[in-house]
Formats: sequence, structure tokens, C-alpha cells
Amino acid sequence: MQKALTSIALFSAPVVRSPAATPSSSIIVASACAKAPFWFCSQLAKDDDGQGPNPPHDEPLSHEQDTGGFANPNHLININGDSRFDYTHQVKLDGTYRVPLFGGFNISGVYRYTTGLAWGRLATIRGLTQGSESVRIEPLGTRRTDAANYLDFRAEKTIPLGSSARQIGIYLDIFNVNNQGIPDNGDRRSVIESSGTTFGNPNRWISPRLARLGFRLMF
Repeated sequence: MQKALTSIALFSAPVVRSPAATPSSSIIVASACAKAPFWFCSQLAKDDDGQGPNPPHDEPLSHEQDTGGFANPNHLININGDSRFDYTHQVKLDGTYRVPLFGGFNISGVYRYTTGLAWGRLATIRGLTQGSESVRIEPLGTRRTDAANYLDFRAEKTIPLGSSARQIGIYLDIFNVNNQGIPDNGDRRSVIESSGTTFGNPNRWISPRLARLGFRLMF
């Protein structure tokens, strides 16, 4: 079920400059207010060591934005959540069968099931002291794309070339036999996460059904 953002309360504190001798000790900190979900504070602060706040856990700070949490702690908002590629379930089945007809040929298949990509809503907050900020309204994993659930197939005829050690194989591959059309759960940008008219639209698709005819030489 889709979750709707009902309200955001914004706060912006005046800029407070650090002493002239240590201009680099001031950083902008944005944190989630404790009053209610989706409330955000924007303020200027510094730690005793001038290094800024520590991240809530050891997830890479630049996993979502162009700069990490140390450069802009706004990127730490709602950072707790599933990893982008946290596939809860993965199944892969493959097999080959030798068909005795027409002198013999091989058929094989690979079935894959993978839980969908973890994602969540982003929003651009404007009018803050430091300008506009893109913040994560929902933790990753609040939403997921559809699970990948498709089959790849191959049929191959091998022909000896003088001896069993040398063979030529002529094969037909069919990828995504069931022609599943879903966002690519191997691409972190496969869904538009930013709030707006295109929110939730696919940005990258998995390849549709595709056939390939080829040959290979074995020696």
C-alpha cells in the first residue's frame, strides 16, 4: 500500500559563525525533530572537535547523495533502513536435459527470482538558510519494486568435427521467456523517488523477451 506524506514542518535557524581563527569548525546540521515524523530542523552547529555529528551506523555516507553526511548532515535524515540492494529472497534454478531426437540436442534453462529493489520517497525542501536540500522522507525499504521472476532458455545442437574433442554448437537463446516488464532491480536509479508528478514511475526497465541465434566452436 502506498504511503502518502501528509505534512512537513520546516525550521531554519540563523547562521552562527565560528570564531575567525577556526572558520572550518562550523558545519550545517539537519536532523529529524523528535516531535513527529517528517519534521525537520535546519541549524548551524559544531562538535567540540569540529568534526560534526557521527553517522547513526556504518552505512556509506555517500550512498544516496553526491556528498556524504560529513559534508552535509541533511543526508543522514532517515538513513536507517534496508540497503539499496538488500534482496530478501533470491532463488536460482538451472538445469540441462539431453533430448535423444534428431541425433540428440541439449535444452537448458535458468529460472531466477529476486526480491525487488528497496527505495523510498525523497523531497526537495526549499527556503532553508543554506538553500534547498534534498532529504529522504522515507527510509530505504519503505517501498520495493516488483520482484524479478523470469526464465531464460537455450536449445543447442552439437556436431562433431572429425572427433568428439572438436565440435561446433549451434544454439538458440531466449531471454526473459515470460516477457516480464518491471523496473530493473539491479539499477539503483530504476524508480523515480523524488516527490512530484513522476514519483514512482520506472526509470530503468529490465530487457524484454529477446532471442539470439549463434554458434560456438569447441576444441
